[in-house]
Amino acid sequence: MLPSAIPSIITGMRLAATYSFLMLVISEMVGASSGVGYLIVNAQYLLSVHLLYVGVIVLALLGIASNWGLVWLERRLTAWKQDVHA
Repeated sequence: MLPSAIPSIITGMRLAATYSFLMLVISEMVGASSGVGYLIVNAQYLLSVHLLYVGVIVLALLGIASNWGLVWLERRLTAWKQDVHA
């Protein structure tokens, strides 16, 4: 039963990673004195567009990397599953 539940578990992990990552950045924007969220808010106040873009690009790359990592884990754990998107 566990092998057949692995795709659903990984999907839940991907959704949870997305929500937790968003909450982390939002909390950094609201009440932190360091972090990527703080960098973005501080760049907004200083009108520093290049720092704002750096923060957004770092967030995008971290999100893509975490998603790719979980997709890789799913493919590794479910090698028995036929991939229809290949």
